[in-house]
Amino acid sequence: MENKNKKTTSPKKVQPIKKKKKKLTQEKKIQIIALSFVIIFLGSILAGGVASIVYNNNNNKTPSNYAEIDSKPQLLQSAKDFEAKLSENPKDAESLYNLVEIYAQLGYYERNNKNEAVAASNFLKAVEYATALKAANPQMATSADYLRAGYLAEAGKLDEAKAIYEAIIASNNDPLISRIVYADFLKNKVKDAAGATAQVQAAKDAATNDEEKNYVDSLLKQYNLN
Repeated sequence: MENKNKKTTSPKKVQPIKKKKKKLTQEKKIQIIALSFVIIFLGSILAGGVASIVYNNNNNKTPSNYAEIDSKPQLLQSAKDFEAKLSENPKDAESLYNLVEIYAQLGYYERNNKNEAVAASNFLKAVEYATALKAANPQMATSADYLRAGYLAEAGKLDEAKAIYEAIIASNNDPLISRIVYADFLKNKVKDAAGATAQVQAAKDAATNDEEKNYVDSLLKQYNLN
């Protein structure tokens, strides 16, 4: 991980406000899963951007710089800054990733204010940037797909989200976590308890040693699926 004191020319990110620990939200689940794949597949490609996000995870217990905000104008300005960077380099992974998170947070902001149509529009904008991230950086395909599926689900596009989750499972990149994330989606979005149970069992069956079994157990607790 890069030195947290390293200077960066990236646009200033919105700093999270400190809040009491609370139950893991759907947004945070999506971000944690996607971020884990960013780190696995990219390593240092995102440089300061990922380092900053990981540093905030360790110190503030939130999954991204956009996990908690109290100013919509701050997010809109950050979006403008990152979009300006993209006009210079359309394949800038850091800008694309941050734009996914910004528009997703705007979606939750609008949802909290009972503006569901506007919220859905922002979630779909996040999906657009996640799709662009996948196209620009094939190494981030799995991470981008988790983001796409998660925010499609938030926008109410359940069939499209389901297709992406099933494609992730079929790729067998991670037979454990992919099934648990899908189970969470089936349980909480589709309201398919039987389908969720089947995916949980599939994840357990895919665990071949004690380390993997413990990993599955920890994920089931995190996602409240046990």
